[in-house]
Amino acid sequence: MNTETLLPLLFETLAKSVLILAGAALIDRAWTRASAARRHLVWCAALAVVLLLPITRVVEPRWSVPLQRVTVELPLVKQVEMEFVKTPPVPQPTVSPTPSAPRWRWPDWKEITVFVWATGTSLLLLTRIVGSVRLVVLRRTTERVSDARVQRLAVETFRELGLWRMVDLRLSPMGCVPLTWGTLRPVLLLPAAALAWSDERLTAALRHEAGHIARGDHFTRWITSLACALYWPNPLVWFAARRLRIAQEQATDDLVLRAGSAPEEYAAQLFEVTRTLATRGGLSQHAVAMASPSTLESRLLAIVDAQRDRRPLTLRAVAVGVLAVLLGLATAAQLQAQEKAAPSTAGKPGEPKNGSSLSKALHKV
Repeated sequence: MNTETLLPLLFETLAKSVLILAGAALIDRAWTRASAARRHLVWCAALAVVLLLPITRVVEPRWSVPLQRVTVELPLVKQVEMEFVKTPPVPQPTVSPTPSAPRWRWPDWKEITVFVWATGTSLLLLTRIVGSVRLVVLRRTTERVSDARVQRLAVETFRELGLWRMVDLRLSPMGCVPLTWGTLRPVLLLPAAALAWSDERLTAALRHEAGHIARGDHFTRWITSLACALYWPNPLVWFAARRLRIAQEQATDDLVLRAGSAPEEYAAQLFEVTRTLATRGGLSQHAVAMASPSTLESRLLAIVDAQRDRRPLTLRAVAVGVLAVLLGLATAAQLQAQEKAAPSTAGKPGEPKNGSSLSKALHKV
C-alpha cells in the first residue's frame, strides 16, 4: 500500500478517533457521580472502538435483497468463420536500450508523514514488548512464596473475590510495590518486606492485586497500549489512557473497600507503600501496580469520600458496553460503505472516483 492510499486512511481514522474519544470525555465529564467501574467501562468501550476502526475499511456491511430469477431466451447466432491472409512478420532492427542513471529526489510531505507515524508506532510497540520481556525475566528471577501465613491469606482472598484461576504468587527481594501481570497465567508479586506486614495490611494488598486479576485489568492495559501506539499523534488517546488507569485503580480500590477494609486505614496503607517502596524503573506502566505516585492523590480523595458510588459492574452494564462497541463499529463501517457508494464529483484525471472527502482533498494537494 503506497502513500497515496495509506495517508488518507491514517488521517481518516485519526479524525474518527478524535470524535469518539471526545464523546467519551464528555460522557466521563457529565457522569461525575457514577462509579469508577462504570467510568472505566466507558473508556474501555471507546478505546476498543478506536482500536478496531481500521477494520471498518476492510470489512464492510453487505446488504443483499433476494430477487426472483428471470430467464430470457436469446436467439442463436450462427458463427461465421473468416479466413485471414497471414503475412510474414517484418523483422525489426534491435536497439539496445541505454540505461538511465537513477535520480535521487527529496521525499514529499506525504512520505515523510507516513514514515514519522510508522516510526512512532514502532517505537511504542517496541517499548511495550521490552516491558513484557522484563516482566518475564522478573518472574524467572524471583521465587515462589513459601510462607504459610501469606499462602493462607492469599487463598482466603482469592476465594473471597471468586478468583479460581491459578495465580503464581511470588516474592521479590527488591523493594518494589506489589505488582500483577498476565492474563492467562497471572502473576502476583509481593515485596520481601510483605512477610513482616500485619494481616490487615497484607490482606488489603492481596485484595487489590487479586481484584486487578479478577477484573482482567492487565488485558485492558494491553488494549490501551496498542491504541496509544496506533494513534499516538492524537492527544486525546493519551488523555483517555490516563483516565482509564485512574478509573481502573479506583474501581479496584472500591472492590477492596466493599470487601471490608476501613477507608482511612486503607488510604494510610497506600500512602505508606508509595512512600517506602519504588516502582522499579517504570514497570508499573507494563504491569498493574498497587500504588503509583501519578494517581495516588486522586485515589486517596476517592477512598475517603463517603458519598462516592462504589457499586461494581452488572451484567446489564457490560452488555450495554459491548452493544456500544458493536454499534460504533457498525456505524463507522456503514459510513465508509456510503462514502464508497456515493458518486464522485471530481473531474480531474487520475483522481479516485470513490472515497471520502478527506481522501479527495489529499489527492488535490
